[in-house]
Amino acid sequence: MSRVVTVRHGSNAIDLPVTVKGNTRYGYDLPHDAFVKAVRGVAVGSHRGGVTALNDDPMPKVGVTPVKDRVTEGAQLTWRMTLSEAADTEIMAEFAFQPVTGGVELFTLDVDPRWLEENFGE
Repeated sequence: MSRVVTVRHGSNAIDLPVTVKGNTRYGYDLPHDAFVKAVRGVAVGSHRGGVTALNDDPMPKVGVTPVKDRVTEGAQLTWRMTLSEAADTEIMAEFAFQPVTGGVELFTLDVDPRWLEENFGE
């Protein structure tokens, strides 16, 4: 949105109203930037400003559970990821592989090399 405003002689500020739609979902902070330029008869000291509406909603809890916790060699392992509630942005989930406490350990040679490269850069 753009508009022309008149700045009174001797004034150094103008009011720019901003409407922020609120909700109760986790999301990114929302910046509202303002850019100005002198059209005639004025000088601009700072051409950029604005405000940021900070997200005040808690991040949903992430659940990660295996669809199957045992598969035959060569079969695909699958996990189901859930959120405790909807979010307005993507949510990253971190989980770690635990050491084997029994059975046969999985080695990197057992995994598709392309998958290792895409997910771990190695």
